[in-house]
Amino acid sequence: MRLTDLIEESEIVMVPEAAPPDLGVTELDVTGLTADSREVTPGSLFAALPGGRVDGSRFIEDARRQGAVALLTARGAKVEPRLPPVAVVADENPRRRLAQMAARFYGKQPRRIVGVTGTN
Repeated sequence: MRLTDLIEESEIVMVPEAAPPDLGVTELDVTGLTADSREVTPGSLFAALPGGRVDGSRFIEDARRQGAVALLTARGAKVEPRLPPVAVVADENPRRRLAQMAARFYGKQPRRIVGVTGTN
């Protein structure tokens, strides 16, 4: 799915600023979404969410090394310019934005889900 299909009105910042103008950041293909840097695969969007114990922004470099093409961060989070460039989606409420992105990426869920458990 294209990054433009996931973001709507969010602010996109290109890092580094000197990235080639023909890169087409919003046309990047995003192959998955995750808030766990250990689960990043090439093409993923990594959501660096602030947490109660650990701030997800501490794992941005790990996610980039593993092939993240885009980051979701809180507005004002610092992302060091590195190559290859990565798209940064900055949002006032990144948790909410991740939920909205997931709804677009994975589509509507069924209204009713049934689970059967037991041993007999």
